[in-house]
Amino acid sequence: MVKGYRKVLCGALSAMVLATVLALAAGVLALETSFAEDGEPQDPADISGYRITISKETYVYAGKAIRPAVSVFDAEGDPLPAENYAVTYDNNDCVGKALIRVEGKDPYSGTCE
Repeated sequence: MVKGYRKVLCGALSAMVLATVLALAAGVLALETSFAEDGEPQDPADISGYRITISKETYVYAGKAIRPAVSVFDAEGDPLPAENYAVTYDNNDCVGKALIRVEGKDPYSGTCE
Protein backbone atom coordinates (compact mmCIF):
# COMPACT_ATOMS: atom_id res chain seq x y z
CA MET A 1 0.00 0.00 0.00
CA VAL A 2 2.82 2.42 0.78
CA LYS A 3 4.54 1.63 -2.54
CA GLY A 4 1.39 2.47 -4.51
CA TYR A 5 1.00 5.77 -2.65
CA ARG A 6 4.60 6.70 -3.47
CA LYS A 7 4.03 6.04 -7.21
CA VAL A 8 0.91 8.22 -7.22
CA LEU A 9 2.71 11.00 -5.37
CA CYS A 10 5.74 10.88 -7.70
CA GLY A 11 3.46 10.85 -10.73
CA ALA A 12 1.54 13.89 -9.45
CA LEU A 13 4.75 15.79 -8.73
CA SER A 14 6.13 14.94 -12.17
CA ALA A 15 2.94 16.23 -13.78
CA MET A 16 3.14 19.49 -11.77
CA VAL A 17 6.77 20.03 -12.76
CA LEU A 18 5.99 19.32 -16.41
CA ALA A 19 3.01 21.73 -16.35
CA THR A 20 5.18 24.45 -14.81
CA VAL A 21 7.94 23.97 -17.40
CA LEU A 22 5.41 24.09 -20.24
CA ALA A 23 3.77 27.24 -18.83
CA LEU A 24 7.16 28.93 -18.51
CA ALA A 25 8.07 27.99 -22.08
CA ALA A 26 4.76 29.30 -23.38
CA GLY A 27 5.17 32.59 -21.53
CA VAL A 28 2.03 31.99 -19.47
CA LEU A 29 3.92 31.86 -16.20
CA ALA A 30 6.83 34.08 -15.21
CA LEU A 31 9.09 33.55 -12.25
CA GLU A 32 10.59 36.64 -10.67
CA THR A 33 13.32 35.57 -8.31
CA SER A 34 16.41 37.55 -7.51
CA PHE A 35 19.58 35.96 -6.25
CA ALA A 36 22.29 37.40 -4.05
CA GLU A 37 25.95 37.02 -5.00
CA ASP A 38 26.13 33.83 -2.92
CA GLY A 39 23.36 32.28 -5.06
CA GLU A 40 20.70 32.42 -2.36
CA PRO A 41 17.28 33.82 -3.35
CA GLN A 42 16.56 37.24 -1.93
CA ASP A 43 13.25 38.96 -1.33
CA PRO A 44 12.63 42.24 -3.13
CA ALA A 45 13.25 45.30 -0.98
CA ASP A 46 10.31 47.67 -0.62
CA ILE A 47 11.44 51.19 -1.50
CA SER A 48 8.32 52.94 -0.19
CA GLY A 49 10.25 54.28 2.80
CA TYR A 50 13.36 55.32 0.88
CA ARG A 51 14.45 58.97 0.59
CA ILE A 52 14.29 60.81 -2.73
CA THR A 53 16.37 63.87 -3.52
CA ILE A 54 16.23 66.11 -6.59
CA SER A 55 18.87 68.41 -8.03
CA LYS A 56 17.03 71.61 -6.93
CA GLU A 57 13.94 72.28 -4.82
CA THR A 58 12.48 75.06 -6.98
CA TYR A 59 12.52 75.72 -10.72
CA VAL A 60 11.47 78.57 -12.98
CA TYR A 61 8.95 77.44 -15.58
CA ALA A 62 10.22 78.11 -19.10
CA GLY A 63 7.39 76.63 -21.17
CA LYS A 64 8.71 73.04 -21.15
CA ALA A 65 8.30 70.03 -18.89
CA ILE A 66 10.86 70.01 -16.09
CA ARG A 67 12.48 66.68 -15.20
CA PRO A 68 15.00 67.16 -12.40
CA ALA A 69 17.64 64.53 -11.74
CA VAL A 70 16.47 62.12 -9.05
CA SER A 71 18.55 60.19 -6.52
CA VAL A 72 17.15 57.48 -4.25
CA PHE A 73 18.71 56.47 -0.93
CA ASP A 74 17.91 53.35 1.09
CA ALA A 75 17.24 53.20 4.84
CA GLU A 76 21.00 53.16 5.58
CA GLY A 77 21.57 56.25 3.40
CA ASP A 78 23.27 54.34 0.59
CA PRO A 79 22.38 55.39 -2.98
CA LEU A 80 20.25 53.01 -5.02
CA PRO A 81 21.60 52.38 -8.55
CA ALA A 82 19.42 54.09 -11.18
CA GLU A 83 18.78 50.79 -12.99
CA ASN A 84 16.82 49.60 -9.94
CA TYR A 85 14.05 52.19 -10.21
CA ALA A 86 11.92 54.05 -12.74
CA VAL A 87 11.00 57.73 -12.39
CA THR A 88 7.75 59.30 -13.60
CA TYR A 89 6.72 62.93 -13.40
CA ASP A 90 3.18 64.33 -13.06
CA ASN A 91 2.11 67.96 -13.46
CA ASN A 92 5.66 68.98 -14.40
CA ASP A 93 4.68 70.85 -17.58
CA CYS A 94 2.95 73.86 -16.07
CA VAL A 95 3.30 76.31 -13.18
CA GLY A 96 2.58 74.77 -9.78
CA LYS A 97 3.65 71.77 -7.76
CA ALA A 98 4.80 68.64 -9.58
CA LEU A 99 4.86 65.06 -8.38
CA ILE A 100 7.83 62.75 -8.81
CA ARG A 101 7.08 59.04 -8.42
CA VAL A 102 9.80 56.40 -8.10
CA GLU A 103 8.90 52.76 -8.66
CA GLY A 104 11.27 49.94 -7.75
CA LYS A 105 12.53 47.52 -10.38
CA ASP A 106 13.84 44.00 -9.83
CA PRO A 107 14.95 43.18 -7.17
CA TYR A 108 13.18 46.20 -5.63
CA SER A 109 9.45 46.80 -5.36
CA GLY A 110 7.13 49.49 -4.10
CA THR A 111 6.68 53.15 -4.87
CA CYS A 112 7.74 56.37 -3.18
CA GLU A 113 6.81 59.97 -3.99
